[in-house]
Amino acid sequence: MTKRRRLTLLVLALVVVYMLVGVSGTFYAYRRPLPLNAHERQLLRAPPLPYTVIVKPWDPETAAHTSQDPLAYAQGLSEALIPSGAFRTSRLENNAQATDGDLIATSTGIYCNNTSIPLFTLLSLGIIPTVFDDEDCEGLELRRPGAPASASSVRIEFHNKHRDVLGLPALFMGILPGWSYGHPLNDSRFHQRFRLEVISHQSEIERLMAEDDLN
Repeated sequence: MTKRRRLTLLVLALVVVYMLVGVSGTFYAYRRPLPLNAHERQLLRAPPLPYTVIVKPWDPETAAHTSQDPLAYAQGLSEALIPSGAFRTSRLENNAQATDGDLIATSTGIYCNNTSIPLFTLLSLGIIPTVFDDEDCEGLELRRPGAPASASSVRIEFHNKHRDVLGLPALFMGILPGWSYGHPLNDSRFHQRFRLEVISHQSEIERLMAEDDLN
């Protein structure tokens, strides 16, 4: 094998490694949500709320008033709610007729994302970083099974703002305290803080359950 051929193979190998690392999310680092304080840790030691929740897409009437994908929003909500452990059980159900839970959860349709196209990062193959402030948010509306859209409900929204770095510098940012690789929606602190937001509406949820039981 000639020296030139070995050099070509080495360059190709480096390009492949670069692409694999990029696909794995290592070139994307974000600042994690704040760690829990003592009071918040105490709140999370309590058992989950004693209700079974079914996450469902919007009903046809609601979906007709939006251009968004009902299944995509239901999936996004389930990916935040289920890992949070806020309720005794939570599950995603695409069957619009499913009513075997204590509560039905649907997305509020809220969407927050400030991501811009990292043009200079792409053109420089990651050497020039893109640094920006982004926000993730998730909202759910809780109703009793079979209740119409006009019935009483509990609306909960959670916002998480964070700073992101795209490009080669993210390799170093991700190892710093308070930073990580990947996406904030998969962060355990995101799930913990989402649960805390749900817990803060516990009295409203209990009133919703009691209201239906009295009828």
